Amino acid sequence: MVGTTAGAGPHDRPGAREGSRSDLLLLGLCLRRPFVVRLAMFGWAKVALFAPSVAQKSLAEDLSEPDRQFLEEEVQRRGGHEIVR
Repeated sequence: MVGTTAGAGPHDRPGAREGSRSDLLLLGLCLRRPFVVRLAMFGWAKVALFAPSVAQKSLAEDLSEPDRQFLEEEVQRRGGHEIVR
């Protein structure tokens, strides 16, 4: 299984709030509007189910270069439908 996860830890440490725009947006929403995040994650789960290539492209745009290369290698090796589930 291939996956990426965001670090979960104290957000008051230096550098803890540095990251991708989408990570920071989700963090802010989690703190202020958790129900909105729940709806957004439900929507993305449906995108991954019915349009895995769209979900994969979105994921790849938000990854670091080494993670993106690994994702591309796994897609070639196993196929995109196995990566985004």
